[in-house]
Amino acid sequence: MTIVTRLYTVDEFFDFITQPENQTTHYELIGGEIFEVVSEEYASQVGGRFFRYVDIFVEEHELGIVTGADGGYMVMGQPYIPDTAFMSFKRQTKKKAINGYNVLAPDLAVEVRSPTDRDADITLKITNYIQAGTVVWDVNADKRTVTVYAKDQAPIKLTSNDTLDGGDALPGFSVPVEKLFPVRREADE
Repeated sequence: MTIVTRLYTVDEFFDFITQPENQTTHYELIGGEIFEVVSEEYASQVGGRFFRYVDIFVEEHELGIVTGADGGYMVMGQPYIPDTAFMSFKRQTKKKAINGYNVLAPDLAVEVRSPTDRDADITLKITNYIQAGTVVWDVNADKRTVTVYAKDQAPIKLTSNDTLDGGDALPGFSVPVEKLFPVRREADE
C-alpha cells in the first residue's frame, strides 16, 4: 500500500519512519515512494515456509544469519524488507544499522508477492537487488512459482515440479518447490 504521493529521499524516509506514530509499522522506500509492508495470510504462510527451510540449512551449516519479514536491509541506497533474507557471516559488517536496516544488501532475498504489490515496484526491487549482488527468489504464492534472479544469469522460473537450489548464495541448499507452498485451507463460513 502506497503511503505518500510525492517522492522522498532516503533521509526523508528515515525521518518519516522514526516519527512516534510510525514506529510500530514496517516501511520500504521503492523508487522514492514510501510503502507500508503488508501481507495477506497465505503469502505470509509461504514466507514462513521459506524462512524455515533456509534458516534450518543456514544454522546446520553455520553460514550466517537469516531474517524474517521484519529484517531490513539497505539495497542500492533503498531500505527494503524482504520476507526472508540470508546474510553470510563473512559478508556481515560490524557497522551500525541505519534505523534498524542492515547497511549491506543480503546475499539472498526472498520476496513473496502480495495482492497489494505493484509489478513495477517488484521489478525495481529485483533490479536493485541484482545490482547489489543479491540473489532473489521472487515468489508468486497464487501461481506457486519461484523465479530465481542472479547477476549475469537469465531468470529461472520454477514450478511445483522443480527443485529450488541455493546456487552461489547457499551452495548445497535444496528443497522441492512443492514443499514451499502449504495447502490453502478455506475458512469456515
